[in-house]
Parts: sequence; C-alpha cells; structure tokens
Amino acid sequence: MFRLDKVMVSWYHGTMNVIATNLRFPTDEYGQIKLLALAEGKSIAALVREAVRRYKEQKLTSRFQVDLAEKFRKMAVKIDVPVTELVRQGRKFE
Repeated sequence: MFRLDKVMVSWYHGTMNVIATNLRFPTDEYGQIKLLALAEGKSIAALVREAVRRYKEQKLTSRFQVDLAEKFRKMAVKIDVPVTELVRQGRKFE
C-alpha cells in the first residue's frame, strides 16, 4: 500500500535543513496574513519565509552590506612582516 503522507514526511525531514519557530501576530494582522496566503495559494509559513527572504536580500544589497564589508575590512589582521621574511625564518603565517 502506497501512503503519500509517509513519503512527504520522509522527504521533508530527510532532505531539508529546517528550524521550527513560533511567531506571534496580533489577531487582525494574522487575519490579513491568512487572507494574503489564501489569495496567493500559499501557506502562511511559505508567505512569511518569502517575506523574510526578500527583506534579507534587500538589506544585503543595500547600505547594510557596504557597512558589513567595511566592518570586516577593519577587523582584518595586519602583519607588517613580509611573507618572504616569514619563510626565511621558518615561521608559520598565523
């Protein structure tokens, strides 16, 4: 006997790395979100994941990304000894 529910559960838990979370919305907002999801033919979870993905993409391609790159640049370790000198002395780059 073929059981689709068992196949779907196996696929979902076997191939996706996911973390479950619990979000709380005011009642009126939840109703609006539910209507949006219904209108788009998606689950509320899929709608929220899409919204978060779009928000993340927007932030990472905006000034936030430039600021983050600048922070990483400032955190970089600076070594004032030429690599050839390190090799000559037999020291490892750390």
